[in-house]
Amino acid sequence: MTMLALLPACSSFHASAGESPAEACAPANEGKTVSVAGYLVQPFFSLDCEKSCYLWLSASSGEEAGIYAHFTAGPGPNQMRPIRGKGSLTGAGAERVAKSAFHLQDDTGKRSFGIDDTVRVTGVLTTKTEAGKLSCRLEVARVEAAP
Repeated sequence: MTMLALLPACSSFHASAGESPAEACAPANEGKTVSVAGYLVQPFFSLDCEKSCYLWLSASSGEEAGIYAHFTAGPGPNQMRPIRGKGSLTGAGAERVAKSAFHLQDDTGKRSFGIDDTVRVTGVLTTKTEAGKLSCRLEVARVEAAP
């Protein structure tokens, strides 16, 4: 008897040319509006997200690297649903926010994304070099599904 196992297809996300976090994070893009596509990754120190929310936009799922993306918290399009955390970094009782608590609305307000989803975000990029290492931050203005 032959047994057939059905396995889900494995696929890897690949950003369009010029939109990967590594390509977008370049000194030449300082102060420019850029589009970056990748996985939404929760930073280790996620405690709340009441006014501002920060997530990594990474080339790989679960990798805390790439571009540090800043999202405004709120109920509308291109915003992260506010998350009220418990405790603070300096206080007792701090609890890391669960991955399932992150809900990011797209530019139409009709679709929601969460941790490990792939998105394309557009915004103004700032770069900083410390000890020879380049880091980038993106002030996100638009969120959409990755192509």
